[in-house]
Formats: sequence, C-alpha cells, structure tokens
Amino acid sequence: MTIGIDTYYRSDSDAYTVGVIFDSWTDKVPRQIISCKTSEFAPYIPGEFYKRELPCILDLLKLVDLEEVDTIIL
Repeated sequence: MTIGIDTYYRSDSDAYTVGVIFDSWTDKVPRQIISCKTSEFAPYIPGEFYKRELPCILDLLKLVDLEEVDTIIL
C-alpha cells in the first residue's frame, strides 16, 4: 500500500496532517483518507524539516499498520 502525506499549518499551535492511502499506483480512488491534528511542533526553520513536519507525520503514521506500507510520499 502507498500513502501520500501532507501537512497544513493553521497557526503556530495547530497542524493538520492528511494521508491518502492507495493499494496501487493506478487506483483512481483512494482506499482510505486519514487525518490527525498535532499541536506540538517546532517553528519553521529552513533546512530543518524534521523539527516541524516530522512530528506531524509520525502522529499520522500511528494510525496505519506500517507493516502494510510499501511507499510513503511526502
């Protein structure tokens, strides 16, 4: 399974992360769409993606069985 992930920062205290899950690259419709809200992350610093976006991505990935994931698209 493949999951595409993106995060939207509504403010300095709220981030919303969405994952679109597909079984195959050729699927026209996702199997599932998941989302979560994260309130603890660092401010934006160029080149330090892991401090701001990674906590949000990790929160979202807790909602899926990583044993089933072949590809993660950020």
